[in-house]
Amino acid sequence: LVVGDETVNPGVQLRIEPGVILKFAEGKSLLVNGILDAVGTPSQRIIFTSAKDDTVGGDSNGDKTATWPQPGDWGRLYFGDSSADPFTRLKYAELRFAGKKGNSILDGIFVDSASPTLEENLVVQNAGYGLHLRNQATPTLRRNLILDNQSGGVFLEQTSA
Repeated sequence: LVVGDETVNPGVQLRIEPGVILKFAEGKSLLVNGILDAVGTPSQRIIFTSAKDDTVGGDSNGDKTATWPQPGDWGRLYFGDSSADPFTRLKYAELRFAGKKGNSILDGIFVDSASPTLEENLVVQNAGYGLHLRNQATPTLRRNLILDNQSGGVFLEQTSA
């Protein structure tokens, strides 16, 4: 259960093992300025979701069926310009119910001047776009499903490709 914004600083590597479930409290995000090595498998995906999502990892917020996950329950996954692009990978992961901090709508995955590898992921039911590329972001994208996000699938801003 992630209860605060978490930052992977430059020069630091965060490795997430296959099958790990990260549940985020309201408005909380994972900010990657170093290395994120999150590689699941087809049968053991890494899941980034809401603390209200009881469909995986049990009832983390302890309210039984009183709440259920919705788009915008938590912040986002952010890749910044100081992320170590050749080593930063998100593969066989699911990202769902992200996209809000306070009154601001955010996108599920936000790539700002970075080029991580995003492969075989499912990005669904986020409040903003599923994927937002900004400021010359050039990620490697392979076989991702980006579905049912409230603002749309992919947003290319400024000089991203």
